Amino acid sequence: MTHCKSCGKEVERNRAFCTHCGVTVEKEAHHDRGNKGAEKKRSAAKSLKKGPKIAVAACVVVIGLGFGGYKYVEAKNSPDKIADQFISAVNQDDPSRVVALLNNSKADHDISDQEAKSFIKYLKNNPDVWNETSKHLRMEAQNYADGANVSGSDNDLASLTSLDKKWIVFNQYGINTKSVYIKATSNESQTELYIDGKKVKTLKKDKEQTFGPYLPSDHVVKGVYKGEYTDVSDKQDLSMDDLEENNLAVDLDVTGTHIAVSTNDEDAVLYINGKSTGKKLKNVDELGPVPTDGSMELQAVLPGGKKKDKSDVFTIEDEEEAYLYIESAEEEADPSLAESADEEAIAEDDSVEQNDHDAIMAAEDAAGDIQNSIEQHYNYISDGNYSAAYELFSSDRQGKVKYESWAAGLKNTIKDDATIINVNPIDDSHASATFSMTSYDNQTDGSTLVQTWSGTWYLVKEGYDWKLNDYDIKKQGAHKE
Repeated sequence: MTHCKSCGKEVERNRAFCTHCGVTVEKEAHHDRGNKGAEKKRSAAKSLKKGPKIAVAACVVVIGLGFGGYKYVEAKNSPDKIADQFISAVNQDDPSRVVALLNNSKADHDISDQEAKSFIKYLKNNPDVWNETSKHLRMEAQNYADGANVSGSDNDLASLTSLDKKWIVFNQYGINTKSVYIKATSNESQTELYIDGKKVKTLKKDKEQTFGPYLPSDHVVKGVYKGEYTDVSDKQDLSMDDLEENNLAVDLDVTGTHIAVSTNDEDAVLYINGKSTGKKLKNVDELGPVPTDGSMELQAVLPGGKKKDKSDVFTIEDEEEAYLYIESAEEEADPSLAESADEEAIAEDDSVEQNDHDAIMAAEDAAGDIQNSIEQHYNYISDGNYSAAYELFSSDRQGKVKYESWAAGLKNTIKDDATIINVNPIDDSHASATFSMTSYDNQTDGSTLVQTWSGTWYLVKEGYDWKLNDYDIKKQGAHKE
């Protein structure tokens, strides 16, 4: 049973109209369903008409985005963009960006940030070279853009190069640099070779070996020979000015100091620093390399001999020969020896005056060398030659102060003016010098920070050179200009 929508009375299921009010029941229901069906058909028809339009619009958007993306990637990798990025990275001291641009095009070796820093430093220290390189890169970029033939030369410090296409679609470009090789030899076997502070190889005596490639820049090469009695090193700065056919050559001399040893009794045993070597002096002609800082002492001792059957202790400094004389009891009793000793004493008295004069002259020479070491240290800093300034530090100070951190603290330095006040040689291997100094440093606001200092440098003599070992320096004042 259903109900009539007009009067609400019950209508039998099979009745087509209401028996109470006469309203047709089925016709009304069919009419509603028909209206709804018609609306659905009209909606579907409209959707079918809109479908192609939406598809076309979507295709247009996708094509537009794809073309825009293509143009973006193409522009980002264009020759002029790559050249500008490299030039900007060098000007802004950005080694990481330089590494990225170079490693994209160099397959021969992975370039480190430190190597890139040295490359940037070389370019900045040689503005004429950098200006010429920048112009060359921009000219090559224009030639690529114009479709002209671009071919690099071995003489080019840096050049643009075309790389494999990216995703088989986009042209790519990178920066190539001249490859520099270092040819090294040493006059001693087992010489440890360091290039720019990094150990790379152990050299054999007089056998040339080639290392690289490296970026074009000045390089520091050091050879270390570990001898029986001391280590000997030779450090050399290699300049791009000496480049020949892409090679920098270095010949390391790690001979060190050798000393001839002899005695008046060759059955005596050689002692070094109070310990027996087990070698009789008749089997020892020369020792080396040996330290010359007074840390090595020699003595000849007769086996089973008496207390006096040994020589005086001989301290090695700058001598070329050590004569270990043993004065036995028999020799002490020999009157001829006493007479000889008197004659030697007279001769020694006659030479005292000359020795005093020589000592005065030596002290004056030492004072001049000490003053020159300090002044040269600050001149190197003012010139931006930090590696040369660092080399004027003693080996002990270099062991405490690493070059990279020390040089980084000088990046804003314009110049250091030092005035030596007094030099005081303490002995043959130690000295001090008082001085005053004015430093000038760039500031971020464009001003110059001027600071005055005074104090004392303490120096030690290593080989023939006076080296800065320690200091007591205080700041006296500061102002901006």
